[in-house]
Order: sequence, then structure tokens, then C-alpha cells
Amino acid sequence: YPEAVEEIKRAITNAPRDPRYHMELSKYYSDLAVYFAEDKQLKKRGENDDDIAYNLAEMSEKEGVLALRLGNNNFVFLQDHATNLVKLGQVDSSFVNTAINVLREIKLVSPTHPKARVSLAVIYIALGEEEKARIELREALNLKPDYKRAKELLEQTKI
Repeated sequence: YPEAVEEIKRAITNAPRDPRYHMELSKYYSDLAVYFAEDKQLKKRGENDDDIAYNLAEMSEKEGVLALRLGNNNFVFLQDHATNLVKLGQVDSSFVNTAINVLREIKLVSPTHPKARVSLAVIYIALGEEEKARIELREALNLKPDYKRAKELLEQTKI
């Protein structure tokens, strides 16, 4: 990862206004943040990498927001940013709330796209808010009746 981060940083230096590079860097930072938050070997040795994980998470969010700004809140970047934020929820739960807000924004930007609704449903299920999840899943199925993942999740919430 460190080499990949440096490679992306070099690309950003050459094209600082290209949102794709900023989103890639955001993805690398989120992966690294989760790695440091979950590294059980470091925790066994008594080392605390929670600060490193949180700092990387903040860097990920910052790069994601910059990519969104540079990309004019492009749907794909919004979806990527939401995915990163959900991952970062493993570092700090406050990132999950931010992810929910981004997914709600996706629904506004692209109201006929069911994926944001399914992504929201997954978060709501994880938070134990199954009624909210069912509402999102039904909306997704109204938009795309053959959406297999939405059907599966809806069945799971009925159990």
C-alpha cells in the first residue's frame, strides 16, 4: 500500500484537478485505516494504532470530499465515497452517519438508481433499523423489480 499511495500522490501532482486520483487515494487511505484498526498482532504487542487508523480515516474522507468537489458530485464518486465511509465505520462509527448522508444525496442526484437504496438498507440492517431497511428495499424493487440483492435482503429482514 505505501508504494501505491506514493504512486497516486505523484499522479495527483501531475493532475491535481483530476477527481479520479483523489478518489483512488481516498480508497487506499480507507483500506489502510481499516487495516490499522483491525491489526490484532499490533494490539497483542500492546501497540495502539487507533490514532494512526483514525488519522488515515480522516485523510480518506478529506480526499473523498475533494474528489466530489472536483467531480461535481458525480454519481460514481458519490457511490465510491459512500463505500469508503461505510468501511471507515470500522474505525469510528461517526463515518457511518456520514455515509448515510452521502447515500441520501445519491438518491437525490439519481432518484431512479436502486443501488443507493440497497446500500442504505445494508447500513440500516447493520444498525438494527430493519423498518427503514425494508422501506429502502421496497423502493429499490419498485425501481428494479428483478434486483436480486434487494429481494434477498428484504427476505432476511422478514425473518
